[in-house]
Amino acid sequence: MSESKITLERDGVSGLTCVPNLFIDKYMAKAPGEYVKVYLYLLRCLGGQSGDFSLEQMALLFDSTEGEIRRAVVYWEKEGLLRLTYHEGRLSCISIGMGQDSRAEEEKKAGDAVPFAQEVPNYSIKEISHFLENDEIRQLQFVAESYLGRPLTQKDVSYLLFWNKSLGFSPDLAIRLMEVEVSEGHLSFREMNHTAIRWYQGGIRTPEDVKNRHRSAQKEKLLRELGGDIREALHMEERDFSDSERSFLSKWEKKWHFSAELILEACRRTFANTGQASFAYADKVLYNWHRKNISTMDEVARSDEQFQKRSTFASSSRRTADRGASSLPAFKGRKSNYSELENLLLAGG
Repeated sequence: MSESKITLERDGVSGLTCVPNLFIDKYMAKAPGEYVKVYLYLLRCLGGQSGDFSLEQMALLFDSTEGEIRRAVVYWEKEGLLRLTYHEGRLSCISIGMGQDSRAEEEKKAGDAVPFAQEVPNYSIKEISHFLENDEIRQLQFVAESYLGRPLTQKDVSYLLFWNKSLGFSPDLAIRLMEVEVSEGHLSFREMNHTAIRWYQGGIRTPEDVKNRHRSAQKEKLLRELGGDIREALHMEERDFSDSERSFLSKWEKKWHFSAELILEACRRTFANTGQASFAYADKVLYNWHRKNISTMDEVARSDEQFQKRSTFASSSRRTADRGASSLPAFKGRKSNYSELENLLLAGG
């Protein structure tokens, strides 16, 4: 199959043979090493002008797979350093230069900037006392103290008041926020406040919004981690997954709890048996494993072995039956005179 060419464009970053400080300061240290190599190579490819290249070429250069290169590109898109453009389902353009500062500027232009000062005001004792008069707020205070294992200070309560008054968080949403933050080891209200503002900017207004965002994040995580390998296993064309295919992936991972290893094995078997990228066929393979409570490759191997034994036994039994049938003399039916037989019976009665 011929390589699919992708247009590479410069998008507001000058001196592309140099590494932007934003990348070094904020992104490079936490990124996987292989992903850093991909980003640096993209910068080098631009060389001050637009050019064409393909993911296949990059995979050959780095002695990697196209799926791994694709995961790196998607990773940098999620981080905001790349912008991917698709045409008719195919990746057609990679734009470099959408750093954090650029995203903030775009949000401001779109009217998404936070419409308030992000620093928590110094509320007066009277304001805080009035805030704590509400029964739901007192319950919120009790829950917060239980999570933190200490009484709340006036500053702590100021954060709760800020979330409620400026962000419009209900007590239930504030409790959910603290649950998430404490589970991640964040015991400072200042740290929690950063997340609260991000939630507000992201349109989160209820605990259900938090659940939906988590489900969406998990789904995207699966696609980000497995997407390239699944495309490779199914020999798919270079395109994005359809909504129905995304639903299959979500079901396999979230509902049936299959590991990446088993999902990829089902996809490999699908192409081997059908020659197509059939998600419906892969779904049948995984449903069969789910029905048998199979969760490891060792269990898959044992199931395959049992199936092979049953198939061999059934085939042997059919051959034995065929040989036995062929050794018996042909039976010829005898014509009967039913009127005569009936007369004999009546005479004997």
